[in-house]
Amino acid sequence: MFTPEFLQAYADELQMLYQQYADDKEKLAQLKALWQYAQDIV
Repeated sequence: MFTPEFLQAYADELQMLYQQYADDKEKLAQLKALWQYAQDIV
């Protein structure tokens, strides 16, 4: 089971990467998929 702290750190990292790759549609799609996966497993 994931701790709330781990999940928050994961969300923060995804958000930072999302901003970093804002112009790269392929990377954004991958980040969205990771975000959806994280929501599904919680």
